[in-house]
Amino acid sequence: MNVASWLLWGFASTLLLTTTLAVSQALGLTRMNMPYMLGTMFTADRDRARLFGFVAHLVNGLVFSLLYVFVFQSWGVASWWRGSLIGVLHGLFVLVIG
Repeated sequence: MNVASWLLWGFASTLLLTTTLAVSQALGLTRMNMPYMLGTMFTADRDRARLFGFVAHLVNGLVFSLLYVFVFQSWGVASWWRGSLIGVLHGLFVLVIG
């Protein structure tokens, strides 16, 4: 496992997701602010909730990317379609259970 690559791409993909969510909110496509919602689990202060939520969102992104790395390591092979398959399964799980 290449730790530097995992950290770089886990961080980059989390920032991409966060940016996509922010743009969706700015365009009026959603009112949900995931980092803010995460932050309200730690504090009721709105400004702190945004900061804490953003940090928690980044940490969660790195944790999930590490889980993906472990799955790919156990399979012995990584590809874009396998990552997409895991992402679809992850998304379905969140929609059904979450």
